[in-house]
Formats: sequence, structure tokens, C-alpha cells
Amino acid sequence: MQRTVSEPPLLGLNNRPGRDDKSPPRPATPPKPTGPCQICERQLPKLTCKDCVRDKLYPLRYEIISVLVGNEDLEKQVEDGASDKTEFGMHTDAATEKQDLENTITGIHDRVTELRTELEEHRKYLASLRSKNEKRQQLLKETRNVLAQNRDIMVERVRKDTRLTMTKWNTLYERTAESRVFLCREIAGLNLLRQRRRKKGVEYMLNGVVIPDIREIYNLNPNNITVALGHLSHMSVLIASYLGLKLPCEVVLPIRDAPMATIRHQRFNRARPLSTTLPLPQLHSSDSEQYAMFIEGISMLVYNVAWLCWSQGLEEAAAEIEDVWQPGRNMYRLLLCTPTKHHPALVQWSDALKEAIQVTPPQPGKKPQAVNMFLGRVNHSSAHSFLNSPQGLQHMARWKISLNVVIDRTKQILVSETSNAEWDLIENEIDEDPAAQFISELGEFREDDRGGKGIIGSTSPQPAKAIPISIKKGGIGAIPAVGNGSPGVGSPGSGSAGKRSALNGGTEVSAGWTKLKR
Repeated sequence: MQRTVSEPPLLGLNNRPGRDDKSPPRPATPPKPTGPCQICERQLPKLTCKDCVRDKLYPLRYEIISVLVGNEDLEKQVEDGASDKTEFGMHTDAATEKQDLENTITGIHDRVTELRTELEEHRKYLASLRSKNEKRQQLLKETRNVLAQNRDIMVERVRKDTRLTMTKWNTLYERTAESRVFLCREIAGLNLLRQRRRKKGVEYMLNGVVIPDIREIYNLNPNNITVALGHLSHMSVLIASYLGLKLPCEVVLPIRDAPMATIRHQRFNRARPLSTTLPLPQLHSSDSEQYAMFIEGISMLVYNVAWLCWSQGLEEAAAEIEDVWQPGRNMYRLLLCTPTKHHPALVQWSDALKEAIQVTPPQPGKKPQAVNMFLGRVNHSSAHSFLNSPQGLQHMARWKISLNVVIDRTKQILVSETSNAEWDLIENEIDEDPAAQFISELGEFREDDRGGKGIIGSTSPQPAKAIPISIKKGGIGAIPAVGNGSPGVGSPGSGSAGKRSALNGGTEVSAGWTKLKR
């Protein structure tokens, strides 16, 4: 069905044409209904064509459009009223803003008043602080002046107190050292430490027993060696305890379970004995391990004595290994003699020692004697002159003889003594052997100077000569070959050599001894 000429175009919202309408806009007045067509009119109220439907709906659409336009106008008015764009609204906003500004200004004035009050209070507080600081500065200045005036007096007072304390300390320590020296010398007197001069030399005795030189103990009686070492070990322990020293080798004195003294060192697992029941040659041949341990024990004991002497300033008693081997002489010189000189480093070790010596006044009526200024002073038991201090360690480091050196050199010197003792042992065995005596009596058997046979009881007998013999391990008295120059006794010279001996009157004798084979 086509549109009629009087039919208005389709309009959208706001009286604008629709998308399918390209004609210019027309006034938004609803067209007058033309009424249904013949078809729709027959089928009322049912409409069939679109024109009839549009004619039916247009009035409703225009009513809705008018309502929407009215709503838009109302919304615009409401928005204008809310944004105060109207004259009344603008006046109200200005009044409100004015009131806010007045309130802000009032608050600022109140805050300024408060700040001025606080500022005034702070000014008063600062003024009070300034006055206090001025008073304190004045007091500090006065105090500084007083301190400057009294500083020298106070320093001198402290120095005087320090010197007095040091003097008392040194005096007390000097008395302690004198007590130690007195105890050591008393124990030396009680143990009868003596020096005895003999033709063969000087001997040193302790409790009536000679303290032997280590180089001469190989041929000594084992009982004498044991007793001498026991007295020497007991003496060294007492001296070390009185002097407050810790020996490098610990001496274990006899107790109930161990009746003999022993000595031990941290480098050895077992203690070394200081006693023996067998002579050293026999001990050497029968039990070499026990012999070596005994020699090590003796070496550690003499090393203790030498260490005592060196630590107490008696350096001349332990300067060489030959001095270390004489423990009796070292003990005597340590306790009852005065060293001739001290090492400069040892003399300058401690000024307190020298001050202590100077502070102690000599007793009236007694002549001052030269003393070992280090005997009893250097020790391990007090902080004064401590031996393990840097100065003490430096003093002990100058001693170049170590325990290993003493043990090795002692073993070497006794090995040479062992070789010499074997020759002496052979000579003694020959002198005591009855077979050798019998053979020596046969010296009167000799040949005649004219080549005659040997006779007994000659008119001019020659004196018996020394008989060289060769002794083997078969036992004393088992003489395989004996000779005195006589060919009739089965001598080695029973041949041509014996004849030559007979021609010389039986005076030719072989020289030297044959070493004992073991």
C-alpha cells in the first residue's frame, strides 16, 4: 500500500526526521487520521496494513514525545537551581563564602595570639637558660683556674703515691726474695752441701755423698750413683719450690708405691728412672733400653739444675755443655757463691729490681756483701719479675743449650767411656785370674843365652815380665795362647819368634792388650 499525499513523513525524537527520511523537517503536528482503509475497515478492530497501524499509533507517540520534552525542561531547571547559576543561588554562595572567610580570619587571629604568647614564654625560657649558662660558664672558668693551679700539686701527689706504692711493693718483694734465698741456703746447709778439695780435683758433696760429674759415672758404684741422684733430685725440687719456679722436667720424688725417684718430660710417654741396681757397663750389656732411659733421666736432672742456674742469673754455670755435666758444682755455685758478672740484658731487665736493691738499707754494723741480685727474684709465682714475661722469655731464649743437646752429648761421651772401660775391665779380669797368675810365675823358665834348653832355678834368673794374653768369650781362665818369650810353654813365639826371644834373654814381650769381644 503506497503512502498518500496527505500522509506526513515519519519523525523521530525532538521532531527530527528518521534515518530513512531525507526530506526537510516539517512541523511536528500530528496529521489528521484519514481512517482505516477498506480492508482494515472490514476487519476492525484488527488492522492489516502499516498505514492504518501508524495512523492508530501516532497520537500516542506524540503524547509521549510531549511528556519527554517536558521532563527535559524540568531537569534543566533543576540542574540550574542546583548549580546556583541563578541570581539567587549566586547570592547565597557569596554569602556562604564570606562567612567561611570571616571564620578563617578569626581562627588565624586566635592562632597568632597563641603563637605570640608561646613566643613570649620561649623568650623568657631562653633568657633563663642564658642566665644559667652564664653562671655555669663562670663556675667552669673558676674551676679551670683552680685546677690549673692545683694540677701540678695533684700530679705530684699521684706520682708520690705511685712511688710510695712501688717502693712498698719492691720492698715487700725484696723481703720475700731474701726469705727465699735464706730458705735455699738453709736447706743447702741442712743437706750438707760442701766443697772438698782433693789432689785429683774438687769434689762437691751432698749429705756426705759425692755428686759425681756425669762424664765419670760409668765406672762408679751403682749404689753411690742412686743415692747421689736421689739427694740431687730432692734438693732441686726443694729449691724450685722455694724459688717459685716450674722446672722444665718434672721430678717425681719417692712415695710408698714408688720408692725410687723418677723424672719425666712432656716429650716422653714414660718417666725416666733415676736409680739403678747394676753397674752401668753390665746394665749396658744386659738391657740397653733401660740403660738409655737411665742416661736420659740423668740428662734431664742435670738439665734441671742448669736451667735453675740460668734462670737465676748464674749464666756462667750453664754456658757450655761441659758446665751442665757438673750438677754438684752448679748447685754449690748457685746457692753458696756469687756470680762474677751478669749479662747486660739481664741487668737492664727490671728497674724495679735495682730500685728494690737500692731501697733496702744495709744493716748497721755489717759489711755489705756482693750478692746475686737475681737469686730468688725471678720466678713463676708472682707478677713482679715474672719469668714468662717478654723480658724473661728473652732472657731464657739466650740460652742455646736444649734438652736434646744434653741427652745426645751425654750419650756420646758415655759411649767413649764405654770403650775405655772395656780395656780396663780386661786388665782387671787378668789381674784376678788364677791362670794368669800361674802363667806369670812361669816367667823364670827361659832359654840360656848360649842357646841351651830351658831350666828351672837358674843361677841368675830374670824377673818375670808382663804376659800378654788373649781372652775370648769362653770365660775367664780359658787362655788359648800364653807366652812370655819361652818356646817351651806353648806360646805364640814357640817357633822362630820364640828362638829370637830366647836369644834376647827372654826379655821380648808383645805389647798391648786384646779387646774383650762381646
